[in-house]
Amino acid sequence: MTNNILYCVLNWGLGHASRSVPIIQGLLDQGHHLSIASDGVALDLLRKEFPSLRSFELTSYDIVYKYESIVVNILSQCHKLFNAVAGEKQEIARLVEEYGFDQIISDNRFGCYHDQCKSVIITHQIRLLHMNSFIQASGTRMNMYLLNKFDECWVPDFENEKGLSGRMSHEIDLKIPIKFIGTQSRFSSIPLPTHPKFETISILSGPEPQRSKFEDALVKNLQRLSGKHLIVTGKQIDDYSDGNIFFVGLREVKELASLIAESKVIISRSGYSSLMDFEAMGRKSILVPTPGQTEQEYLAKWIAPTSKHIVLSQDNLDLRHVIH
Repeated sequence: MTNNILYCVLNWGLGHASRSVPIIQGLLDQGHHLSIASDGVALDLLRKEFPSLRSFELTSYDIVYKYESIVVNILSQCHKLFNAVAGEKQEIARLVEEYGFDQIISDNRFGCYHDQCKSVIITHQIRLLHMNSFIQASGTRMNMYLLNKFDECWVPDFENEKGLSGRMSHEIDLKIPIKFIGTQSRFSSIPLPTHPKFETISILSGPEPQRSKFEDALVKNLQRLSGKHLIVTGKQIDDYSDGNIFFVGLREVKELASLIAESKVIISRSGYSSLMDFEAMGRKSILVPTPGQTEQEYLAKWIAPTSKHIVLSQDNLDLRHVIH
């Protein structure tokens, strides 16, 4: 059976959009009709990957980052989140009525569901982690309340042995069915280059202001190192260079894979989608968790003992001891 699917993606850096690429491609290969909906750089990336698909711009959630902890930011602005979700539901209702969608798949956009469509939510984070047990419990309850509005939850992980997401999506239940769909990545194996063009490639993503703070910390470090270094900024810019550092904007998967194939060392946040990509590539990386993002800090610690990744702190970032 061919479905008319509206695929909605959260604009929170590029992770949700990048992991959606193989899912969207798989649905297209099965013969389904797809339209995409998002905002910001996530929508820019999806339009680059799927220029022939109909696309819609949704209203941004517009969460302001007053605190380091994302969970605290969300809880402190839950009124804004719920207002955004209510507005999003109205946008989705209009699109369903106008275009006749019979299924909605939403990667972490909580208002993208409709009573007349099978509505699926994609997330790797059912349990919101925080060092404070009260904040963790409150955040998780709110998250589960929003997830249970859908008909089904897809987790991009494997069900056995806590998988890649660990406590975030294992040993916890929802009122709706949970389906583990396996890890999702745009990439296949990318071996180490014999003659690398760049000593490092830094792949930036995530919300401001931490994205820019990470870029500034990297620039200060890379200027002290020999060789050429590449920074993929994760936003729409014209390419330019400054000394031994080359800056490029958003890249679709084939272009980004080529740049990674020309680079000796990968530097990245420890976001869930990035870790899925590195597993698919078979490449180790230097992971720098976003300060205050308990999820990234947890993932870095969770994966480091069973991988060759190196974990560094942004606050005391010094690449001289790990890049030779």
